[in-house]
Amino acid sequence: RVYQQVFATFPLVRRWEREEYRLGPELRLYRIPDPPDCGPPADLPATAAFVPDGSMRPRPKRPIEYTVDGQWSAFKGCFDAGTYRVTVRGEPTGPGELEVAAISGGGGPRLGRGPLDAAAGREVRLPRRGKYLFYIYLPVGSRVRGVTVTASSPPARRSAP
Repeated sequence: RVYQQVFATFPLVRRWEREEYRLGPELRLYRIPDPPDCGPPADLPATAAFVPDGSMRPRPKRPIEYTVDGQWSAFKGCFDAGTYRVTVRGEPTGPGELEVAAISGGGGPRLGRGPLDAAAGREVRLPRRGKYLFYIYLPVGSRVRGVTVTASSPPARRSAP
């Protein structure tokens, strides 16, 4: 049932069929569409973050913990185009860095990396509606309960004709 929905509604990117020199099953690659309406500013919890090191992993009532230099955590969200302020909720032990990457909407892989004052946050411009990853790099000893993404300027709205 789910596959029928995918085959009927998702855009087909490429199809590989069995040929004389290509053995095996038919393969189809589909593009997962963006949600019809990316959400408003969001509170992204630590429990939903990706961390590359098991020692950082959050547990119930325990935040992400940075234990070694160079560690990062990634928070995913879907946002409309606009300017946003990204702030860290937790106990950072000093300034860090924020890197933003687009994972949908054709925004290009990396939108930039720069200094992050975890308490004051950093302003970022998202060029189009889509899914984004916010990579948070903080010093050893920092503890993160989540990331808050708030609109700095309202997104452009289309007026009705």
